[in-house]
Amino acid sequence: MLIFRGVILFLCMSFLAPSVWALSGFLRVTVSGSVESRPCKINDGKPIEVNFNDVMTTRIENENYKQKMDYTLDCKTTGDPSMSLKFTGDGAGFDTRYLKTSVTDLGVLFKTADTNIYMTTPFKFNYQTRPELYAVLVKKSGATLPTGAFTATATMQVYYN
Repeated sequence: MLIFRGVILFLCMSFLAPSVWALSGFLRVTVSGSVESRPCKINDGKPIEVNFNDVMTTRIENENYKQKMDYTLDCKTTGDPSMSLKFTGDGAGFDTRYLKTSVTDLGVLFKTADTNIYMTTPFKFNYQTRPELYAVLVKKSGATLPTGAFTATATMQVYYN
């Protein structure tokens, strides 16, 4: 009878042990979800296109080639209207403050009427007075540019301060 109790106790402990181990082991937690926020819609989701048309390579200086960027901005603001915008993309090889183009030594400077907006540098503004933006062609000092078409691509980001 004593042996029978020992066997029963051993079997009970054997069955309980895995449960105890499971409770004292590691717990894997997976958290998932989706954070979605589209507080601003830029240009109704369409690309902002700037066309410089024909450019004389010897006249790229002093904002001779400055084009207004026509765009819309629709933001859902319920409080403070202070916002920032910035442009991201590849910096020009001769100066990373400017957007790189497909032509070596040619870049694009973004600006407002009186303030340069360098690549990846935030520009603060008030949503109620959306800034007029411009794209200006710049070239490396002393560079001789080849003729032909050019392109450049940047991303404009708008966010709350």
